[in-house]
Amino acid sequence: IVLPCPYLAGGVFHVVIFMDEILLHSVAVAYLKVSNSIFVLIPFQQNKVLSLLLQVSISNFFFGKALFIKECFMRANEDLYRIQEEIASKVVIVDELSLEELKLIAGVDQAFLQESKAETGIEEDKIISAVVVLEYPSMQVIDYSYSLMPVEFPYIPGLLAFREAPAILNAYQRLKTKPALLIIDGGGINHPRFAGLATHVGVSLDIATIGVTKNLLCGSGELPVEEGEARIITYQDREVGYYLKSKKGSRPIIIAPGHKISVKTSLKLIKTCIHKHKLPEPIRIAHLCANKIKKSYIMGE
Repeated sequence: IVLPCPYLAGGVFHVVIFMDEILLHSVAVAYLKVSNSIFVLIPFQQNKVLSLLLQVSISNFFFGKALFIKECFMRANEDLYRIQEEIASKVVIVDELSLEELKLIAGVDQAFLQESKAETGIEEDKIISAVVVLEYPSMQVIDYSYSLMPVEFPYIPGLLAFREAPAILNAYQRLKTKPALLIIDGGGINHPRFAGLATHVGVSLDIATIGVTKNLLCGSGELPVEEGEARIITYQDREVGYYLKSKKGSRPIIIAPGHKISVKTSLKLIKTCIHKHKLPEPIRIAHLCANKIKKSYIMGE
C-alpha cells in the first residue's frame, strides 16, 4: 500500500506496509521514503503504525487511507480470533495423566533481545524460548533446549501465542528427552477466547499444559490473603483457573489449565512445584535458563 502525502516538504512521502507471510495479520515493516536518496527502515507494532498515520493525516485524503488500513487490521485480527476459537474447540480440560505416575515435567519461559544485522546495522528483535525438563517431584534438571528466532508478530494482548508459540514449538522439538507436561509462562483457558499461550502450545503438540501468569487477562475472583490459599477465577460463568497466594508478602499468581488437565489438578500440581520462591520451580528455572542464554548472546559467547 503506497500512500502519497503531497502536503509534506518536497511532496514525497510514502508509507509502505508489508504483511507478514505467516499471519497477514500485522505490519511487519514500514518504509518511510523521505527523499529520493534517504530511506529509513523502522519496525512498527500495530498501534505505532496507526499512531504515525494519524499524526501525519493533515489532509482528508491521507486520513481516509489511515482509516482503510485500520479496517484491514481489524479484519486481520478477526482471522486470528477464528484460529483461536478453532484451537479452543479442540481443548480437553480433563485429566489425561496421573500425578502419581508423573515422572517428567518441563518449564517454559521466554526472553527477548535485540541484534544488529551485520549487513545493515539495523536492530532486529529476537525471542529466546527455553524449555527445561525436570524430574518430578524432585525438580532435578534432566534436559533442556532453546530456540532463537526473529520476533515476527507484535505484542497484542490476547494474541500472545502468535508471537511466542513458534519459538516454544521449535525449542520443544529439539529436546532429547520429552516431558509428559509443560508448565508455561503464559495463560491457558483463562483467555477471552479460551485459547491462551499454554492452550495453543498444548493443542499444537498434543501434550498436557498448564499456564502460570502474574497478571489477569480476563475473568474475576476473590484475591487470596493467606499463604497457600487459592481462589477460583471465573469467566463467562466458567471456571478457568485459580489465584494462588504462593508466598507471604507476594501478589497471587494465576494458574490455569492449558490442555489435557483439569482446573483442580492444575492447581494441585503447581502447589507441589512451589519451593522457596513465588513462582513454581519449572518456570523459575526456565526463566533463569532463558536469561543466561540471552546474556551469552549479548556477551558474544
